[in-house]
Amino acid sequence: MVIEIAVSVIAITLVVMVSFAIPTVIEVRKTAKAAREFFTRTDTELRHVLRDVGAVMTNLRPFTESSAACAEDVKTFMSALGETGRNLHAVNDLLCTVSDSFSRYNVMATGVKASFRYFLEKLKRKGE
Repeated sequence: MVIEIAVSVIAITLVVMVSFAIPTVIEVRKTAKAAREFFTRTDTELRHVLRDVGAVMTNLRPFTESSAACAEDVKTFMSALGETGRNLHAVNDLLCTVSDSFSRYNVMATGVKASFRYFLEKLKRKGE
């Protein structure tokens, strides 16, 4: 009797497992099919994208080569521009020095003129 009950429990367990396993296997098949379709579609689209990227890279190659050729010219130009800036700075320093010298000379000349006039006025007053 115990054996019959055990066999019955095993049979019921197998029926329950099969009843749950069949829908699971069906869903796994559907998922596998959907994944295969997705990968096939992605592979097709990715090939087109990679071909387009290759075409873009081919089109960009001459542009980058011409840019590289011009880089040396730009470097030379920027070097000359920096040298010009340094020269302008030197000229500006020189002009500031000259302007300062003229300003000091002008102040001294004005002082000498004022002193000379004062001296002449004193002489005129003494002579009168």
